Amino acid sequence: MDIEELKVATERLKNFPRKKKFLVAIDSDGCVFDSMNPKQIVVFHPKIMEFHQLWSIESYIREVAEFVNLFSRTRGCNRFIALQHIYRFLTEIPEIK
Repeated sequence: MDIEELKVATERLKNFPRKKKFLVAIDSDGCVFDSMNPKQIVVFHPKIMEFHQLWSIESYIREVAEFVNLFSRTRGCNRFIALQHIYRFLTEIPEIK
């Protein structure tokens, strides 16, 4: 979503006609729809590698990031805390040192 689309979406939401005094919303990130796996694998992992220029260790990044964000007890934690876990795990891999 680019900035113009975001502006349009924001304006539509502001102008949405209210029918009730309350709003019921469902956080569907991994609860209702399996959206966490594709979001992590397709979006976040490449962005980590791109931002920090870590393409040379892509397989390690993906393995560790998938574990931290999808399969460990830290699943769903704040993404900045997840990054700390990822970097800590990466320091424990002898092939990277």
